[in-house]
Amino acid sequence: MANVNRVNGFRPVGTLTGAPWTAAVQRFYHAAGADLNLNIGDNVKLSGTSDAAGVPGVLIATATDDGQGNLTQDIPCGVVVGIEPSSIENLKNTYMPGLTAGYVLVCTDPNIIMEVQVDGKIEAADVGLAANLVQTTAQASCLGTSGQQLDQSTKNTTSTRQFNIIGLPQRPDNTINSDYNRVIVTYNAHQFKGVGVTAV
Repeated sequence: MANVNRVNGFRPVGTLTGAPWTAAVQRFYHAAGADLNLNIGDNVKLSGTSDAAGVPGVLIATATDDGQGNLTQDIPCGVVVGIEPSSIENLKNTYMPGLTAGYVLVCTDPNIIMEVQVDGKIEAADVGLAANLVQTTAQASCLGTSGQQLDQSTKNTTSTRQFNIIGLPQRPDNTINSDYNRVIVTYNAHQFKGVGVTAV
């Protein structure tokens, strides 16, 4: 059965320690005009700034390829799991507009396990490799859906890749070795643990 192409970013599903993910989050600031929209499921990086009260700032994390195989990747500090409303009028906001200052809730646990769709396909033999994220669709401004996927073209043993592939969900709606399959990943490079080890 073909997999459904449904991009929705990175979703926490557990932790490497075996403890359940308790939805513990840290509050971060997004400056007005600083970046693209932020959506639930987006990986973010530290911006190097804060708000006036010292709440640290974040920007969306990216990874780029110069077309000659030279990759540049941000070091993520976590994944957005919530958007904080700024007033009673926007309690239903599911995204943080790029032109608006506000706050997002980020899971910063470097041991988090996440599920994510692949922009191509990850095969069973690829488990153990590392890969980067890729922004494959525009940042949504209504549904709040993340446009980030795992970039299958970057799978490698390189220690600087952003994520480690640690498995594939065992579900009828996830056909292994087929386009747009979903995989289980954890952070290989993370702001609060540094760069990871060489993958296998």
